[in-house]
Amino acid sequence: MIRKTFDNSTCNNEVNIISEIYDIFDEIKENRRWFHENPELSFEEYKTSAKIVEILKSYGDITIYENIGKTGVVGIIKGNFDGPCIALRADMDALPVTETADIPFKSKNIGVSNIIITITIIINY
Repeated sequence: MIRKTFDNSTCNNEVNIISEIYDIFDEIKENRRWFHENPELSFEEYKTSAKIVEILKSYGDITIYENIGKTGVVGIIKGNFDGPCIALRADMDALPVTETADIPFKSKNIGVSNIIITITIIINY
């Protein structure tokens, strides 16, 4: 576990980060900023879907299903053992709202912003 603070963050406190996550922190930050800069409205997330597929393919042995419900993506990571599983679900559509934040990774699509990302975790025991 690594304790870290981040510059230019909404969190001013130290946080605990698993070392494997910290090792790819720059990649995670770069991807998050790309998604923030390139928001797409619901059922128009073609670039977003392509970026997700590109990221999943870069991680290796992941079964990928595309065009789920038009623009959705499913990635299946199989473990080495039978037993419990975890499912993560995330919304990737943006809202028709003009971003007003003055940040370097501001939305490039005028009138469209990634304001909220919803992630649902399902654990099956």
